[in-house]
Amino acid sequence: MKGAKKMKRAVIGLICIAALTGCSGNRQDGGEHAAGSTETTEKSTTGIVDQKGTAETTSADSASEVQSESTAASQTPTAGSDLPASQVSQVRNLVGSWYNPAGDLTLTVDASGAWKIEGGNYGSGILKVGLDSGNTQLVKLYSYAGNNQDTGIYFTCVYNAADSKMSFGELGTFERQGDPQGTLEGIAYWPKTIRQEIDLATSLPGTWQTADRDAANYQQINFNPDGTFESFSENRGEWVSGHWQLDSQQGSAVQLSMSYDDGVTDNAEWTLTEGTLSQPGHENYTLLRNLTPAMPE
Repeated sequence: MKGAKKMKRAVIGLICIAALTGCSGNRQDGGEHAAGSTETTEKSTTGIVDQKGTAETTSADSASEVQSESTAASQTPTAGSDLPASQVSQVRNLVGSWYNPAGDLTLTVDASGAWKIEGGNYGSGILKVGLDSGNTQLVKLYSYAGNNQDTGIYFTCVYNAADSKMSFGELGTFERQGDPQGTLEGIAYWPKTIRQEIDLATSLPGTWQTADRDAANYQQINFNPDGTFESFSENRGEWVSGHWQLDSQQGSAVQLSMSYDDGVTDNAEWTLTEGTLSQPGHENYTLLRNLTPAMPE
């Protein structure tokens, strides 16, 4: 999409649509933050980034180290091992075949992170795990439903206690078909994957979007766990990227910096609560987190 469509800045502060309203965030060139905007991050159970925009995660210098940590956390053998399927742990294990009877959808995922959904216009591609903790994974599907292969969309995946069912974002509840033949390899994880449990309703990593998907100003933004972001609108053919930084978070008030790849930095105060993100004074323009489903029975 970068080469085929005109690239424009679609955001000021977080997302700015000129037809909507003038956003109140300060904006400076050269990567400098507005004066007084670098308040120390308040660490809490919902604060998930440090001053560099890096998730408070278990970091790894290589894909193999990420897989090693994932294996230790879930007590699973290395993906691709010759162990019998009965000995491969199913704890938060997306690998295998899953079926959604309500939507007549089949999801298959292999150990490398290649995914395919059959039964709907969803397609196939690769995935990256951004959060892996408790019964929850935050999984980014690239090339989902015709989406740009360089962008992807996050889904929150919640497993039941028996790991026999999972709720997969807006696609509903899937049932495991057979035993998994392995676990996800390190290449399927972000270099920095969030390992601690976080409150997704008050945390930024994942996909956020405006409510009306058919509107001319429909917008999506991905906050990745490594501090990068993509802001895009298929409806308008716009795509921008850069780095994000949570300067402070006190209750629902967050100070957020966005440094674009062209060198411009925007800094603005936002309200983040219950899966919504809005700017004070512009509450009519609200971003919603992609669906976080309940745990299936």
